[in-house]
Amino acid sequence: VVSLSANLDDTARIGKYTQQEFPSLGKLNLVSVFKSKDESYVLESATIALDGDYITAELNGVIDDLLVFADLGDELAGIDKAGVDIALTANTDSLSELSGVFDIEIPVQSSLDITAQLITTNGTVELQNLDANLDGEHLDATIKVKLKNLITLAGLEADIDAELDTL
Repeated sequence: VVSLSANLDDTARIGKYTQQEFPSLGKLNLVSVFKSKDESYVLESATIALDGDYITAELNGVIDDLLVFADLGDELAGIDKAGVDIALTANTDSLSELSGVFDIEIPVQSSLDITAQLITTNGTVELQNLDANLDGEHLDATIKVKLKNLITLAGLEADIDAELDTL
């Protein structure tokens, strides 16, 4: 069993290592546990947590067979054998403040909550759910999305419910 953890005081420091500019979103923490299993390795757990002024997010995941995952290639054939399961939650109390970090202007004051679940199954990647709730001054919206095959974009189900107070 191998445990790996890393902490970054600000996501902007990622740019130092990637030679790309990266926005300042907050503190980033990584905790993961790997272990050997039969003739392969397992990512038993991984958590990446972002804690910033304008956004909090957490990504949790497992990979049942890292060797299969590493050997996939461009076609992703056999990805279901890798046993990937990823969950994401993200929240911002101010979408306009967060968008400013990316030099995008969203003048409407609103909060946004997102949850999503990705798994590998039946030879593909499936978006089991993506739920987004926007709670704004003049706009409230709920979006629910499922996608049976993320690779071919087949099997899309979407439900959007929105309420706009004024134009």
